[in-house]
Amino acid sequence: VQVGRIREYHNGETLYRIGDPPDGLYAVLSGLIRLVSYPNIGCELVAAVVNQGWLGEVSVIDRQPRRHDAIASGKVAVMKISLSDWRALVSKMPTFTEDLARLSCAHIRRQMDEIDALMTHGAEGRLSRLLLQLARPEPGQRNPVRVDLGQETLANLTGISRQRTNKLLRAMEALGAIRIGYSYIEVIGPDALAVLDFR
Repeated sequence: VQVGRIREYHNGETLYRIGDPPDGLYAVLSGLIRLVSYPNIGCELVAAVVNQGWLGEVSVIDRQPRRHDAIASGKVAVMKISLSDWRALVSKMPTFTEDLARLSCAHIRRQMDEIDALMTHGAEGRLSRLLLQLARPEPGQRNPVRVDLGQETLANLTGISRQRTNKLLRAMEALGAIRIGYSYIEVIGPDALAVLDFR
């Protein structure tokens, strides 16, 4: 934290792009970062969304280029630890290398959990589960919690068609669980979403 530098990003700004060399570690303090790749021309694939915590550790570990564009969704506050500062920290505290490996493993386990959910939950459960994960309030924050993602991205992350996602969101809105805005969702009734998650 002492060596990290905090910067705010606005919607659509990038922390790094596909093919960039590793330049350090990033921690999302508030807001959402989308990790995006482009498997085909005109096709955007959102691999993950980070709303709190670290990202960018894989390239720091294996020293390979970035695999995704890291793009801000809405207003985002990020702390960056540069690669040179990270190496200086590791030279003083070698256990940081093991800590970074544990962080990467935690991310892999989370992705496995997401795959499990994709295979075992219905569409409604997957969407409500995702919204609950992304709408975790920050300390002192009350409902509603805003999720700065459009319906196309939500559909992409849950493996549901755009049309089906819209219908499910409308049904959740009718229940009073969410409020739909332009390129964002407000979660106003997390308890109602939690019930949907277990159907």
